[in-house]
Amino acid sequence: MVQRGQGARGHCSQVFGTVREALLNEKSNIHLEQEAAALKLQAKEAQKNQAHSQSHLDQLLLETQDRCGTADETDPELQEEVERLQNALAELRVETEHREQLEKESREELNGKLQRG
Repeated sequence: MVQRGQGARGHCSQVFGTVREALLNEKSNIHLEQEAAALKLQAKEAQKNQAHSQSHLDQLLLETQDRCGTADETDPELQEEVERLQNALAELRVETEHREQLEKESREELNGKLQRG
């Protein structure tokens, strides 16, 4: 009977270990879900910023054309502003792509863990 009691304890330890591992996996999955959601939100915000910058750039280009008639006659200050906005827009595009990639990788990692666990 002593062996039987030890076997039951061993079984309980295994069950406890399995339950503990499942809880840790669930906690990890929840963390990954939260991280994926945060990255998705950041990507959406970056897209919104990108759209706003593009709109502002388009508006400045129109103003420049209206004031000068042709692109060759533009005011140097306006050209600098347009250039600055074009650079900012390019940076926003890179940042948006990076955040979208992070969100995609996080989502794929989460899906993989959910399928395994």
